[in-house]
Amino acid sequence: MPEITLLGIAAIGGSIGALLGMRIFHHKTLHLKFKSGVPVILVLQVAGVL
Repeated sequence: MPEITLLGIAAIGGSIGALLGMRIFHHKTLHLKFKSGVPVILVLQVAGVL
């Protein structure tokens, strides 16, 4: 699956799952755009809800 697809899914609401998947399966944890991007997306989504 392309990286842009994974980030897109995280951006439309799947950031918690993406973060958990990265932590549990150690997948994409060395890629800077995932290591910092997914947590940033999650913070933005939480801020948007609040």
